[in-house]
Amino acid sequence: MTEEGLGIGATLRAAREAKGWSVQEAGSRLRLMSRQIEAIEAEDFSSLGQPVFARGFVRNYAKLLGLDPDELLGRMAVVKLPGVQEPESLPFTPDQEFWKSPWVLGGIAAVVLAVAIPLGLYWWLTSDEVEPPPPAVVESPLPPPPPPAPMLENPQPDAAVAAMAAGQATPEAGADAAVQADAAAGQAAAPPASPSANSPAPAASAQPASRPPAAPAPASGLRLQFDEISWVQVRDSSGQIVHSGLNPAGSAVEVAGKAPFYLVVGNAEKVRVIYKGETIDLKPFTSVNVARLTLSP
Repeated sequence: MTEEGLGIGATLRAAREAKGWSVQEAGSRLRLMSRQIEAIEAEDFSSLGQPVFARGFVRNYAKLLGLDPDELLGRMAVVKLPGVQEPESLPFTPDQEFWKSPWVLGGIAAVVLAVAIPLGLYWWLTSDEVEPPPPAVVESPLPPPPPPAPMLENPQPDAAVAAMAAGQATPEAGADAAVQADAAAGQAAAPPASPSANSPAPAASAQPASRPPAAPAPASGLRLQFDEISWVQVRDSSGQIVHSGLNPAGSAVEVAGKAPFYLVVGNAEKVRVIYKGETIDLKPFTSVNVARLTLSP
């Protein structure tokens, strides 16, 4: 179909018209714009970009029309730029206007929607699921610690401590042990009486020696006098020990404090208690030679 006198563009246009195709139909088959088909047929190759692109367009156009592409490319040798090496076949490269086609834009939009719709649906379904709150942890308050036991100073003589360590738990038992220890110590300390030719009759020696008169105690205080060794403990109205210990024979103690006073007196027969100037009789309060009494204010 080609003729020697016809140029490249005229040959391609004659072949297209022979098939009864319009410029738009030929462009849609090649996926080219109408102006690109017209540039090829007008041999305006410079408007097609680089020579390599023009040769590719001519090759594809010739194949579409059933012409020999090598013959047409041989005629284009005169427009080949020096120093440019062209490949034998050029892959189809669409123009920038290809991306403006409604078909291309529609396809891109469809792909975006196909991805976005499932993601949005998944997010909407999972957002309604509300995780239940964790169970509340209720901490029960700890019970308050027990109050410390009161520390009371209660010195006892050695005999009372030994008696309590042996199983006697009450301070009165300790006082009894102290009284018994005082009595034993008094008997051991008493020297034996030596017989004398001038000694009086036994009846006269059996008479008890008269006690020295008791010294008056202050009207607001408490006084203790000891004819023999004796252990005594005195507490005041607050329960505090104001006097406690083993008292030697012939000694006296004045106890100051706030009444009422609570007394435990060992060897009570040999102890005189003077309270507010009056001597207190210990016999009603004595048991096993230990007196326990309370002096009211």
